[in-house]
Amino acid sequence: MLDEVTVGKTYKSKGGYFFKVVGVGSHGQDCSISMVIYESVFTADTNGPKTWVIEESLFLQRMAEV
Repeated sequence: MLDEVTVGKTYKSKGGYFFKVVGVGSHGQDCSISMVIYESVFTADTNGPKTWVIEESLFLQRMAEV
């Protein structure tokens, strides 16, 4: 499990996909919840990378350093 999230760093999901962290923020309805904003590094979608938001605690559990 990761200890911290670094903006600009690339991480690998348990499914083998790569994601880059583009920011860290707070949840809109509860600012005590830290959220990670990340996007896909490689995508077959012609519309460009996809962007996701997840609670930081879940991101730390589900991602690994590259």
